[in-house]
Amino acid sequence: MKYKTTGTKAGHKLFVRKRSTTFDTFNKATVGSSTTGEFTDHKEMKIWEYAAFQKEQFKAIKKRKRRFYLTLVVSLVIAIILLSLLPFIFDELYQVNSFRG
Repeated sequence: MKYKTTGTKAGHKLFVRKRSTTFDTFNKATVGSSTTGEFTDHKEMKIWEYAAFQKEQFKAIKKRKRRFYLTLVVSLVIAIILLSLLPFIFDELYQVNSFRG
């Protein structure tokens, strides 16, 4: 990140530095819309807009965690059931093959 010093204020240069990032010099007109949706710059949000944005993000994270844990539990239950049924399945297959001849 580069800083541009425009002068001094309150006896220190830190107060008047303007932060410039690569994003600031990037041509935003070329971004447009993509497969993930339209690009939104959240840099200039108002406080209440940012709070609403954060609330949506927290809801999405909570939903993602819930889906992950549900998938994990269902997968574990299916794996335990299959592992517990394997001896019976192999026993049945062995008995069927032994009677053939």
